[in-house]
Amino acid sequence: MSRIAHRVERRGDVIENVIELFTTTLARRRAKPIAEPLADVVKMPGGDASMVAQFIRFHVFVRVYDGNPDAWLAHLREHGGDEGDVRFARWIRSRLRNDPSLLAAIRKMVDATPFWSAAGA
Repeated sequence: MSRIAHRVERRGDVIENVIELFTTTLARRRAKPIAEPLADVVKMPGGDASMVAQFIRFHVFVRVYDGNPDAWLAHLREHGGDEGDVRFARWIRSRLRNDPSLLAAIRKMVDATPFWSAAGA
């Protein structure tokens, strides 16, 4: 913030407090280049983070792979697939390792939506 200005304006029977804040643009700092990545670090693939894609991935995770992220990852390794699916399967696998009861909550959410039956499956 470079300056703050305060004034009172009177217009007839209206009194208005006006506060103005003035800022200046700062020069951006360049990010330091990242050194060689560690050999044991696997780069997370990019992916589609749209709500619709995530919604469908939860359904595929439960209905097609029966809540088994390793089976989904094995299928993706063998047959290829969307990077977003790989990212999702890895993410859900790590979440389930920390909270195994999460699978029951995901199944409940998937069962509560009519999406799969509406799709004719």
